[in-house]
Order: sequence, then C-alpha cells, then structure tokens
Amino acid sequence: MRHRLRSDGSAGHPEEWLVAESLDGKRTYLMHLRWPRFVGRVFDEEDDEGVLDTLSVGLPDGQSLAEIIWLDPVDLETHPAESALVDLARRAGEALAEYDRRLGLEDD
Repeated sequence: MRHRLRSDGSAGHPEEWLVAESLDGKRTYLMHLRWPRFVGRVFDEEDDEGVLDTLSVGLPDGQSLAEIIWLDPVDLETHPAESALVDLARRAGEALAEYDRRLGLEDD
C-alpha cells in the first residue's frame, strides 16, 4: 500500500497533530499522526541546541523542529516531495500556534 500526503488531510488518523510537553515543562514535542508519521522536538529561536541536529526544519514564529524520528519509512531523497515537506512544516507551525492559542500562550 502506498501512502501519499493529501492537502486536505483526509487520509489516516482523524487527528493530525499531537503536542506533548516533558514533565518538567522544558521540552515540547510534536507528533504527526498521519503519513509520514514522525516525532520531533520543538526549539525556539533563542535555543541554539536545536540547530545542531542534522535535520532541522524551520517553522513559523521563529521555531524549528529537530531531533526528528520518522515512524514511517521515508526516503527523503525521493519521498515526500520537497513541496509536500514545505507544506508539512507550514501545517506543523499552524498546529503549534493553535496549541499555544488554546492554552493562552500566544504572543501579543
């Protein structure tokens, strides 16, 4: 069975994103629950630790996603296409912004 990213998000798990925080509140993780499934650690722009990772994806609002663990087999050379990854990063940023908004953490 071949999986493909769909712009409408209609395939796969009903929830697309899961945001989790460590017990001490110092680390935030983002999990993508549709293909390609992955878990990544969210870094803020002032946190230099995140840029040391070999794969770091820039997100809106000065955040980045690093320490990415792919849960589905993904060949980054061929699948998903670069445009799909860019769209995935945009949606990841939107999910984090929505999470912050619901918790009342958004910047003014």
